[in-house]
Amino acid sequence: RLKPVAYATCESVNQVPPPLSLDQLHRLLSVPEQNIVAGRREYTIIGLMCDTGVRLTECLSIRVADADLPYIAIRCAKMGRQREVLVSEEMGFAIGRWLETRQDTIRDGWLAASVFLFPSRQAATLHRRTLQASIKEYAAQAGIEGVRVSPHPLRFTYATACVQSGMNLTRLQFRLGHSTVTMSRAYVAMSDAAAHEASRLASPFRQLSDPDRG
Repeated sequence: RLKPVAYATCESVNQVPPPLSLDQLHRLLSVPEQNIVAGRREYTIIGLMCDTGVRLTECLSIRVADADLPYIAIRCAKMGRQREVLVSEEMGFAIGRWLETRQDTIRDGWLAASVFLFPSRQAATLHRRTLQASIKEYAAQAGIEGVRVSPHPLRFTYATACVQSGMNLTRLQFRLGHSTVTMSRAYVAMSDAAAHEASRLASPFRQLSDPDRG
């Protein structure tokens, strides 16, 4: 039996969670209330992770000065250096709306003045556990089942879309801020595995061999 090409170790592949579908993403982003500050803030954070694949810690560390739209400078702790991500036009619009809301709420006293793009009410960085709990609650409200909904799957959802669009491994590595190609290969391997399974199920020869076929 021929063995498939190994893009990454089993251990690294097993660390990669399943991506969310577009329908699941739509349902997730439909839950945060846009008419309240926290809802708009968290909608923008979730959207940014889906739009660029940034890690949660990177996202929460973004400063207002880092956002020179459509580019955002990302401080990558794992790589020990900075990289830039390019946001979509739609994400740029969402960030612009959040910046207006952020400024209004600082003026009104709901938020303390802060250098961070997504601050807590005390002007510090928003705690990652706070956002993780919010995402989990939003997923429950959206009725999303069969897939883990947290920051890491959102990051992999972005990576999967990049692989499916034909992005090469080097560019994917830079976009995701990986220090080596090992983890990027795991993302590619998972996407290839899903494509392989879909192809296997669609095989006319397989269907001809199916005793249950009409």
